[in-house]
Amino acid sequence: MPGCLLSGVIVYGVIVYGGADMAAVVQAAVLRYVVVTVGTVVGFILRMT
Repeated sequence: MPGCLLSGVIVYGVIVYGGADMAAVVQAAVLRYVVVTVGTVVGFILRMT
């Protein structure tokens, strides 16, 4: 999935370039992305049934 690949690249960049603040921001963004994705999938499934 492109989203997983993108998050992997972002995490890799954070590890390479360092910075705790950047890591926290990326972690929050990835968490938000995961929550939105899961919510969309669950909502779609509930709508289909």
